[in-house]
Amino acid sequence: NDLTLHAWDPSSIVDTEDRYEIMITGQGSADVTPRRLQNFRVVPGGAYKYWINERQGPEEVITADKWGLLTVPNVKGGTRLILSPGE
Repeated sequence: NDLTLHAWDPSSIVDTEDRYEIMITGQGSADVTPRRLQNFRVVPGGAYKYWINERQGPEEVITADKWGLLTVPNVKGGTRLILSPGE
């Protein structure tokens, strides 16, 4: 359960009802599935927006799977992942 070992910076986590943020450290890229969310709720089949580094400009939209998991594809190390509920 060592987030730092898995290239996540735990001190960077923002977990509110309308936003989830995490700094991905390390190099390379990976698909990212945030887990153990405390305040940010994911609804199975729900739409969510995400940005890389800054919450401005065009967002990408992803859909939670039938279990309520969000997976953001191809997130590069050294970037901040920002999620918010879709509209």
